[in-house]
Amino acid sequence: LLSRFNRKRVLIVEQCFNPGGQTQSFQRKGGFVWDTGLQYVGEMADGQLGKQVFDYITECSLLWKKISSPLECYYFPDFTFEVPDRPQEYFNRLVKLFPQEKKALYQYFHDMKSVRNWSLRFWLNGSFPYPLVILNKLWNFVPHKIAVMTTSQYMNTFFRDDRLKAILTAQWGTYGLPPEKSLFAIHAFITYHFLHGAWYPVGGSGTLFKTIMPVIKKNGGKILLNTSVKNIIINNQNEAI
Repeated sequence: LLSRFNRKRVLIVEQCFNPGGQTQSFQRKGGFVWDTGLQYVGEMADGQLGKQVFDYITECSLLWKKISSPLECYYFPDFTFEVPDRPQEYFNRLVKLFPQEKKALYQYFHDMKSVRNWSLRFWLNGSFPYPLVILNKLWNFVPHKIAVMTTSQYMNTFFRDDRLKAILTAQWGTYGLPPEKSLFAIHAFITYHFLHGAWYPVGGSGTLFKTIMPVIKKNGGKILLNTSVKNIIINNQNEAI
């Protein structure tokens, strides 16, 4: 982004012999390729923010393949639930299984989007000019109470059926904390992120770096591999030299 938007000359210094951190891939005998970190990414449909950002920093050279529906399948001791990649279908499927929870489910889908937007504004607040900071805080006041609940507090407040709670919280492994310890804000953010399905970069996660680096080099940037950093020297013009 610095290279593309501000025309900065960006230096990437990497201790490893391969660039890209957890986006790199490695190969085993037989031609099998494995990713070190990436599983899949949400919000990569045309027009969505993630896709717009990657199109910008790769000059549209990175292609994404959508993972076929269902994105995930949850296996419980007494039933199975497939997660569709369309919000309305997801809602309808849940209502069909739990008709008595329809009102609460409608509220949940509304709160998910509201709190997800709350999280975005909360994280971006430090980048706003002063007048907008005040307006943003006022805007964020309304969903604040729900956002700072734990996920389990939210579920126990609005839902009665334990099977439904299990389905709605089954993704907690994605953000790393069980419902009793996670903020509903994080749950809503991750769940909304995958509400329209997920995508995978064509060619594997290693293509992320391969498509970004040419844009950096084009504007005078470069990468140094097998290199560690002890300090950064700044000259009198406040430039890194």
